[in-house]
Amino acid sequence: MTPTGVVMTDFEKNITVSQLETYRQDFMRCYLSWVRRHEEDIMMSLKEEMLRELTIIDNKLLTLEMNIEKELFAMKKR
Repeated sequence: MTPTGVVMTDFEKNITVSQLETYRQDFMRCYLSWVRRHEEDIMMSLKEEMLRELTIIDNKLLTLEMNIEKELFAMKKR
């Protein structure tokens, strides 16, 4: 049963669970094959993204450290 206003194609009306499972398996096989072929590029992109994120975190920690040092210095002056 489809929601009101949704038109199903003949393909959608006639597909079986077995066929869907076959399509899913084919898709996963193709996807994993693509991932294996591009694994090095994917890993390099992930490493670059992680490095960017770590740099942002490092900068925030440095800023926090400087602010703490300023506060401690101000407290010592009082």
